[in-house]
Amino acid sequence: MMKNLIGIPAEGDNFFDRDDIAKRLWRRLDTDNVLLLAPRRVGKTSLLRKMQQTAETHGFFAGYLSVSDLVTEKEFVEALFGAVLDHPQGSGLMTKLIDGPLKGMLRKVQKVSVAGFGLEIAPESVDAWKHIGESFARTLAQLDGRWLIMVDEMPLFVLSLLRGDNGRLRARTFLNWFRELRLDIRFSSEIRWILCGSVGLDSVARRERMGDAINDLAMVSLGPFSEDVADRFLIKLSESYQIPLDDQVRQHIRKRVGWLIPFHIQLLFAELRESCNEDTPPTPELVDNVYESLLKTTNRAYFDWWVQRLHDELGQTEARSAMVLLNTVAQADSATSHDQLQLVLDSVTGANAALSTGESRLNYLLDVLVSDGYLTDENHQYRFRSPLIRDYWRRRVLP
Repeated sequence: MMKNLIGIPAEGDNFFDRDDIAKRLWRRLDTDNVLLLAPRRVGKTSLLRKMQQTAETHGFFAGYLSVSDLVTEKEFVEALFGAVLDHPQGSGLMTKLIDGPLKGMLRKVQKVSVAGFGLEIAPESVDAWKHIGESFARTLAQLDGRWLIMVDEMPLFVLSLLRGDNGRLRARTFLNWFRELRLDIRFSSEIRWILCGSVGLDSVARRERMGDAINDLAMVSLGPFSEDVADRFLIKLSESYQIPLDDQVRQHIRKRVGWLIPFHIQLLFAELRESCNEDTPPTPELVDNVYESLLKTTNRAYFDWWVQRLHDELGQTEARSAMVLLNTVAQADSATSHDQLQLVLDSVTGANAALSTGESRLNYLLDVLVSDGYLTDENHQYRFRSPLIRDYWRRRVLP
């Protein structure tokens, strides 16, 4: 039975399809490290968890870590330890480190939570995390087998560094160090990395002029379900919950959802489950009603993050400009042209305003909004990618 999941990653029988993208990732990982690009709620974490479970059939031992709540470089290194030491094949790592390159440097190692380990360093040093991280990678490569380390929410960690004291220097130092770690010929062939997050690391690096620190990563994009896969997904849900969805109803669900990401399909199906029974079977009209119910104030938590993330990723000034662009597109009944958006932005920021890099502010913001899933670009004509996000924007965001 496949469950109707809304807020947690899909694992086991609840994970559906994604075979093609998984095959593409495994092929790429044979030679490269990967930056997995996808907007929020497309299913990145579920895919990583699935790859973690199947890694050994592809010649890897895999460790997974989420770094969304971390604020220091030392915590990042601790999380790397935790990801490997949680794997049965990683049990020999700590012994080799303490008896080898870190002898006398670590006073204590203790598990501080389900997700990580605490390292007590002696003597304490501001840059000790670099040496410990390098020793971690070098020693891990000496263990039997190749390793895949999957780092989820990497951009949020970089943004956390940027918000701290000496933020740009710390972020640049960390990203340079991490790039060198990935490329170090002493262990690069034995360790592969997947980095991803719900905010684009490429967008953050571009804004801060640090793109050279991630240019070693192969870019792979994770998109929505195809029409065929989304249809099979709905059939699976209907069978699991014994809710009859005929061809017409499934087609209407796909039409209303528009952007066929698992989260939005699951959301609408969950509302449909609550609204139908033996006396009220699913119909296109009922689908329309539950779509409208998703846009009620009580459900805005499903969508508010789309506003919050602009401020997290872009900073206040650029976020305000992005909001102006999105408000303009949301109000339009048809696509909005690049020239129209330029006029709107000029009226707010001044004619032909550019970033400090000299790049067009409009082109930069549109690239971010397209890559992060807000808008589509069809020959410089822009629309909201998701009808649900567009209608939420119209009802809950527009002034």
